[in-house]
Amino acid sequence: MNQTITITITDVSGNNPTTIPVDPRIAREGACLDLIVCVAVHIGCPVGVRVSIHTDGSAYIWQTMFDGRGSNHYAHIDPNMYGDYPGGQPHAPTEAQRRMVARWWAGVEYPCGLHSGVGKSLAEWAFAGMTQTEVEAKYLDGQSVALA
Repeated sequence: MNQTITITITDVSGNNPTTIPVDPRIAREGACLDLIVCVAVHIGCPVGVRVSIHTDGSAYIWQTMFDGRGSNHYAHIDPNMYGDYPGGQPHAPTEAQRRMVARWWAGVEYPCGLHSGVGKSLAEWAFAGMTQTEVEAKYLDGQSVALA
């Protein structure tokens, strides 16, 4: 029997419990296709994850890191994954990836149950050259996003 061992981590308020796999067993879609982002499970927690965002917009925890590398609360493109690419940049996003990132950014859905925000590098990758109004109209059915 192939079981996945998980841990559940709760933030300091006791809210937002997040369950993550200790040793994920998902396959990447392909280094030239999916996008890998790093994010902390909760603020102040030294556990982070690498999330694979597939071209169809689905997201999976690809790696769990217990060394504090994923300690940024906002999801950022993992720079360690794209060193071999020209300019160190990943491929252009698909429309499905843009829609998923837009819904994450707007707080409509949280991939893999991670209650973190979308960081600057991820937003710039997904929405390069677009205004906030264009993103809202195209990917959020006109729903406005309040930015702090």
